[in-house]
Amino acid sequence: MDSIIEPDDIIKSIVSISKKKNTTGRLNMKYLVIYAHPNPESFNSAILKTVTEELIKGNCDFELRDLYASSFDPVLNLEDLKDLGRGTAAKDIKEEQKLVLSTDYFIVIHPVWWFSMPSILKGYLDRIFSAGFAFQPSEEGVKGLLEGKRIISFNTTGASKKAYEEYGYRDCFRKNICEGIYRFCGLEVTGQHFLYSVAQVSDGERKEMLEGVKNIMKSEVMGN
Repeated sequence: MDSIIEPDDIIKSIVSISKKKNTTGRLNMKYLVIYAHPNPESFNSAILKTVTEELIKGNCDFELRDLYASSFDPVLNLEDLKDLGRGTAAKDIKEEQKLVLSTDYFIVIHPVWWFSMPSILKGYLDRIFSAGFAFQPSEEGVKGLLEGKRIISFNTTGASKKAYEEYGYRDCFRKNICEGIYRFCGLEVTGQHFLYSVAQVSDGERKEMLEGVKNIMKSEVMGN
């Protein structure tokens, strides 16, 4: 995979560029890229580079949250639960929730581990997408509070597309994540894109996958 992945310093430059506030992007939309993979030489890192390059080319206003590289604590602890009961939240949670509220389009990049998301991303959602902020229970049911916002995800797998379809893993993952978390909170899921067997396929096939990511960014994310 090394032949299609750029050095880590390029990713660092992308983080720096993402902090610039561009206001001439498509309809002044604000994008938030949430990235969850610890290895800067992974194929997920190559996906991140492709996504952010397209956002930069489109002069889009975006922020990058690299969960493993950041100092954000993903553990929902007892004090967090007490704060939730008091209708307040820790400083780091409030800062992230402010960013979420300012976001129009979420782009989530992560591998599928044990047919779910990495625990650091699950912990991020546990702490940030909390009751009273992302959703509100009531006698009539649960109302998603993030309506009007969109989300798309790019997920790498170890297994093949055939295995995911044959054993129902894809539908299970979509119901668990897309329905059980994102739509539950009111988000419009514009796509969940699996990139299959990334460790087993050839460099040429991985390059084709990245080209597919680029096309999705142009057509589905920045083009509608």
